[in-house]
Amino acid sequence: MNRSLYQNHEALIEVAKFMSKKYGVEFLYRDFRVGFREGQAKARELGLYMQKYCGCVFSEEDRYLRHKKRKD
Repeated sequence: MNRSLYQNHEALIEVAKFMSKKYGVEFLYRDFRVGFREGQAKARELGLYMQKYCGCVFSEEDRYLRHKKRKD
């Protein structure tokens, strides 16, 4: 799923901290899951486009295969 509610934040933080040290850049974590549902509701109310996948090649493939499976 593309929504941050379903991402493994602990794993993301661990990798980001490692890469931060490796490349000497600051890692700043913010949890945007708070208010997520309200944000979705507001976007729908405003008629904003809401993408159904995160945009990476893996989620696009997953989205495509689920869509294809429904047609079969």
